[in-house]
Amino acid sequence: MKKIILTMSLFFSVFLFSETTNGNNLKQSVNNAFYEFMDFQINPNNVKKNVLKNSVEDTNKILGANVDKKRKNNLKEVAKSQTGVSLSNSSDYLVIANSKITYKIKNTEVKNGEAVLNVHMKAPDLTAYNSELQNYIEKKVYENKKEVQKMNENKYQSFLLEKISEFYLNVVKRNDLKFMESDIKVYVKKYPNKWGVIQDYKINNALYKYLGFGFGPELIN
Repeated sequence: MKKIILTMSLFFSVFLFSETTNGNNLKQSVNNAFYEFMDFQINPNNVKKNVLKNSVEDTNKILGANVDKKRKNNLKEVAKSQTGVSLSNSSDYLVIANSKITYKIKNTEVKNGEAVLNVHMKAPDLTAYNSELQNYIEKKVYENKKEVQKMNENKYQSFLLEKISEFYLNVVKRNDLKFMESDIKVYVKKYPNKWGVIQDYKINNALYKYLGFGFGPELIN
């Protein structure tokens, strides 16, 4: 089940952003590139679109050579097992979770077409609920044991995805939702005519950890 949780979180939380022209002032252009990236990532319409299209293409581009073929295939398995219920639940909980992400640039250093931003970030920490999720799934399996016993592997995976997404949808609505918070480095570089956040899981793994609500780096370590 851990594989499903990690791949589902990564699969839905990561998608490509096309950089835009950011302005004339150097540091401001770099900062704008980050703000534009984040605005795109947490925009509710973009989150919903990414979830509902149920595609691994964007995620695999960001993962690049940092994740082996077997683990990328796990993403495809998750996509095949999604149902209308799990996609709807995932879309809803990720919109809520992304709305709770906050960030502030503290410092920007630019040199030779590359930049490093010191950013203070805060986001829901869904990894804090792993034990609770395990208990929740075991309870749901027990409650539906007759149906579960008749399921083939694909149907069982779909059942798990529905219950996992159901669990997280309930979690993100809690008043005592747990958060992670720290200063991180975000790496940006100059493309031909614009600055953009480097969309590579290994280089910006701290950033993607926050976008994945704690789950990101496990898949490349």
